[in-house]
Amino acid sequence: MTILFNNIKYLCDKSNIKIKDLEIKLNISNGQIGKWRDSSPSVYKVKEVANYFGVTIDSLISGNGYQNFSNSETSTFDLNYISEYANLTDCEKEKLKSELIDYLSYKVYTMRKV
Repeated sequence: MTILFNNIKYLCDKSNIKIKDLEIKLNISNGQIGKWRDSSPSVYKVKEVANYFGVTIDSLISGNGYQNFSNSETSTFDLNYISEYANLTDCEKEKLKSELIDYLSYKVYTMRKV
């Protein structure tokens, strides 16, 4: 589970949040995320972290996760949006997701009309 911890640490670093502050925000016991280097957390806890950063569970637990991205693959633009998304409330995240789905549906529709 070292990959999971490394991916979380990477996202925390890029979002300017300490792991202990993430634990507080998500009601995870103090030091628990650090223990995930050697143990398997509950899926619920991993889902909470993924939701906080606006990423998938798979991206947190896979070997192809964030710590393996090169600088050319992860732009400052991307990292700024990860940070911004992490700071949204749950309500704001849901609204944003809904708006993005509507926008993407519209774009697909207009592309197919051409």
